[in-house]
Amino acid sequence: MLVVHALWPVGGDLSLWAEDSDAPVKSSSQARRSARPHPFAVPADVLAATCPGAPGDEEILLPSLRSAPLDSPELVRVSPRPAPRSQPELLPWTVPVVRIPRSAVRAALTAVVPDVRRGASVDYLATLAGFALDLVERGRCVPTLIDYDDGPRALWRAALLGPDVAAMTSLVAGMPPVCRATKSEAKRS
Repeated sequence: MLVVHALWPVGGDLSLWAEDSDAPVKSSSQARRSARPHPFAVPADVLAATCPGAPGDEEILLPSLRSAPLDSPELVRVSPRPAPRSQPELLPWTVPVVRIPRSAVRAALTAVVPDVRRGASVDYLATLAGFALDLVERGRCVPTLIDYDDGPRALWRAALLGPDVAAMTSLVAGMPPVCRATKSEAKRS
């Protein structure tokens, strides 16, 4: 069984990655400071078969033991892993990802794929995207000019009032920790 997770670095594209409950648990490397390949992450080409996009890699921080990241809560293994003998810590891992074009984000976040479970980050970002779409449909956006290093850009910014403030506060408070796992900030093009 696969569990799909989502990352959305600041200024970047949505990236999906997945865990495979049938893959080996342990990493062959015991390094702790540099990112190692995630031992039970799904290869990007396998993931692209369920969700088309551009393959790539992303470095993320995950709760881990020395030899492997901990399973996500959504991952179900036929044979449970033994209980850890040490405290988990945040360690860097490299995961294969599929980068989703912005035009396909909503479809990717709401797709139902047989034998694939959705991680908390996918459900959270689908809810966030739905909230953003609702704001746009109700005209709750204002134009804004932001000065970046390469020059100013015109953007739309949410205009939150009343119940929208409470909804956004609730969304911020409910963000799953895995949404903050990405180590990189995407470059603006």
